[in-house]
Amino acid sequence: MVIVDDGSTDMTGLDEIESGNYPSIGAIDILTLASNQGNQRAVACGVAYVAEYAQSDYMVVMDGDHEDKPDYIPELLRACADSRDTRIVFAGRSKRSESRLFKIMYWGYRQVYRLATGLPISAGNFSVVPRHLTKRLAHIAELWSHFPASIQRARLPYDSIPTERGQRLLGQSKMNMFRLLIHAFSGLTVYADILAARVMLAAIVSTGFLGTATLWLIIEKLFTSIPIIGWSSLMIMAVAGMALQIISTAGMILLIILALRQQPPMIPAIDYHRFVLEVRRINGGTDLFDAPPIRIMPSGR
Repeated sequence: MVIVDDGSTDMTGLDEIESGNYPSIGAIDILTLASNQGNQRAVACGVAYVAEYAQSDYMVVMDGDHEDKPDYIPELLRACADSRDTRIVFAGRSKRSESRLFKIMYWGYRQVYRLATGLPISAGNFSVVPRHLTKRLAHIAELWSHFPASIQRARLPYDSIPTERGQRLLGQSKMNMFRLLIHAFSGLTVYADILAARVMLAAIVSTGFLGTATLWLIIEKLFTSIPIIGWSSLMIMAVAGMALQIISTAGMILLIILALRQQPPMIPAIDYHRFVLEVRRINGGTDLFDAPPIRIMPSGR
């Protein structure tokens, strides 16, 4: 088991974990990050650590607040095994436990995501990854931003099973409207180039329609006696001007994104060490891990 401590200053429960008896768990490694990096970067660090040291057949990714119900782990493992370990299997969220307003906002996020990328999204981090895909996943640069979106963008095979969201055991969830907005944009940044291209194409099509409408107004005014409202042509030209600005802006964003691809990206499997302060092993050792029991990791490699 790998526990990622995302730079927390609350040590509640740490003594219980360290003094507990876990006969069915060979080893527990606590990966402590130097500072709070956010949920997705913490997950990326954990995935990279597992890919580097773990020798297990599967990797289960889940939050530690019990909102991801451990009861579904056997079903996820069975679904992955049924695919002959060829697919990552997500716990699809068929029922959520948040407020009505949050559910409405999350529904809106899913629709925007589908519109922008052409793909549905209804899962979080809770998933099972077969061993041979773990190392590939750890080498996806977009993993820093959004776990499920990075898997979709990399075209790794995946599936999902329906699950219900559990109730948080301790404390209050820090996921609010502001964090949901950040989370949504993090997912969209994985498809930033596709999003910019779609916006630009939509603006081009809109400009074409507006150009046709403008030409029709000119013909009507010059060759017919049909009265034309004076401000209609000005309105069309103004909207066309806005569409041209959108085209130019989206085009520049797309060029910048494509140009940045020439720069070497940060890869979780290579760069996660920068964020790790230390790794401690409790509950003995096991041959499922190659890492030593206690290891202080440097800021870089």
